[in-house]
Amino acid sequence: LGATVAAGASALITPASAQEGGCRALELATPRELTNEATGLERTHLPVVALPARPRIGRSFDLVVRVGEPMHEQRRDHHIAWVEVRYGADRLFVCDLSPDVPFPVVRVPVILRRADELLVRVACTRDGSFVWRLPLAPS
Repeated sequence: LGATVAAGASALITPASAQEGGCRALELATPRELTNEATGLERTHLPVVALPARPRIGRSFDLVVRVGEPMHEQRRDHHIAWVEVRYGADRLFVCDLSPDVPFPVVRVPVILRRADELLVRVACTRDGSFVWRLPLAPS
């Protein structure tokens, strides 16, 4: 992500650990709702996305989405029911989660074919659905 975030993107970027092999340094990209003005409701439904610092067009990488900062609880009566990720008009994946999944974390290998907007939607059984967008410009 880093330099690949389009100008004007609403994101906080914090460096994460570097990995050996196919993935270089990873970064976490989170929407500006994580700022001090964010409510507890916003923070616990915030998707935290991990992807390569410089994704390359046509090259696969693991896209990781974690819900909540702190992570959302997964109880029978209150849990993240699903996570959807789109890249432009393309649906990359939808993952249904039961309350028996202890942590709302999804990891999927993806390939980006162009610069576009990453859209992440999460649905909570009690609080409804939340949408965040992040423009990406892979090289």
